[in-house]
Amino acid sequence: MNEYHSELSQLKDYFWKLLFSHASVKHMVNEAARKIDNPVFLINANMKLIANSGEISGDIVWDTLLQEGYLSSNNIHLAKTEARYQPLYNNDLPLYIKINMESDNPAFTGVHQTIETNKSELKYARLITKIQNRGTLLGFLVILEEKPLKTYCIEFAEFISEILATQFQLMGGSVISRNPEYSFFLTDLINGSLSNPVKIEERMAILRHSPHTYKYILAVGYKKDSNNTNELLYLESVFSGILNHFFCTVYENHLIYLCSTDHFQPFNPQNHEKLTSVLEENNLYIGISFLYRKLENTPVFYQQALAALNLCAREDNPARIGSYEYYGPENVILDLGRSETSLIKYIHPVILEIISHDLHYHTEYFKTLYYILEYPGNMKSVAVELCINRNSLSYRIEKIENSFGIDLKQNRTLQQLYISFTILKLFITSNPKDNLQEIFDQLSVL
Repeated sequence: MNEYHSELSQLKDYFWKLLFSHASVKHMVNEAARKIDNPVFLINANMKLIANSGEISGDIVWDTLLQEGYLSSNNIHLAKTEARYQPLYNNDLPLYIKINMESDNPAFTGVHQTIETNKSELKYARLITKIQNRGTLLGFLVILEEKPLKTYCIEFAEFISEILATQFQLMGGSVISRNPEYSFFLTDLINGSLSNPVKIEERMAILRHSPHTYKYILAVGYKKDSNNTNELLYLESVFSGILNHFFCTVYENHLIYLCSTDHFQPFNPQNHEKLTSVLEENNLYIGISFLYRKLENTPVFYQQALAALNLCAREDNPARIGSYEYYGPENVILDLGRSETSLIKYIHPVILEIISHDLHYHTEYFKTLYYILEYPGNMKSVAVELCINRNSLSYRIEKIENSFGIDLKQNRTLQQLYISFTILKLFITSNPKDNLQEIFDQLSVL
């Protein structure tokens, strides 16, 4: 017994230190698994995966959770109807789901209740404890018994659950969504499993939700190569306090909102300012789709929001909120680049000539074109960027037109040059105005 208390006491001290060292939830879960030598999962009240310590082979329920990041609405329905899952939604936790019905683990003598099953999809027994803060359910901690657990496992699991609840409170967020049915309704819309307009109307009626005329998808996420370990679910309540009339879910590592409005603008300037502040503080980006009317078209507009988010999150872009209305043309060019073996035929032939001239004579014709396209019709801003006066800019434009046989007053010419510069920016260099030699070298071999 003394050994029992000593080992448990050491574990508690260790995890208190982790908490106050601002360790991430992922690190906490990994360390818990390492200490007890068994897989550990953390899921929220909607059965969405928040963190896990490793892959589980052969246990279909948890393999599905790992692959998809959430349990489907069918699984949720099972969770509410099958006896062995019902205790998750009641107060009878900790719960031990026993697989091997012929042997007993003495570690679980103090568990509130045990459910026996020999269902093929459950490869390992599991211990489930509840994570809650001031009576509010935040999620569940699940320990899979890949190896026999020690006698203090129940007390240890409840302690880790308290640590995680404390961490959520310290970070100012929670991992609980408003309603699982709302979350899974949006998930089913995004993945296309709910596409029949009649079925959508039926679900909307059950949810007692009447959306506004226009909808749009708002996707929140980090840069693709970000090492940030803060889970997006922590910030769900923060964004929910700014946005109105929405469903929310976490899908494919993004926080997704389906918002509705009666206006053509997604949100007002005040909310835009609040969102920008939260995004900058947490190094996040937002992508917003076009407005649309029919919910069965949600998968298309979900992809638009992701495309806008990824283009907004480029290193050369200071913006935090990107709309597909703004980034749509660039996304079309990206799609073209994925299907074409060579993009040289879409680049205006004068581009290579101007770069060659700049490199040889140390002129700035290429940079001048860049800023003319960045500030269409605003010669004052172009002159400021180039550090020259308006008269010098007019003379330079005239020289470019006469030397290379182009008319920079023609919209068609400007459109072709815009496409050329966008291709350079997306496929050759993120900063075309400053990397002439790099652009020239790559274009020369195309």
